[in-house]
Amino acid sequence: MASQKVEYGDIGSTFGIMVELARENGLTIRHYNETGELPRTFELVYRRTPKGEVPIVGNLSVDDVVGNNNVKEGQTLKQIIEKYSS
Repeated sequence: MASQKVEYGDIGSTFGIMVELARENGLTIRHYNETGELPRTFELVYRRTPKGEVPIVGNLSVDDVVGNNNVKEGQTLKQIIEKYSS
């Protein structure tokens, strides 16, 4: 039985759902580290925040995003998105 790998950019994936939730709340989940640096990490920022500004939450792993882990002050990523919604 072949396993299906879901790309994190797929809007139907758990990652995609979190990206869409952030977007709906005026926020963006984008790459945190430089291209080519592994593992890829992400940051949560207000939409249109210039690169290099302090993120709401930085250095998020794919697991942090798809697992809705506690990522800041004991809050899950979803709770943080809702707290900082614009």
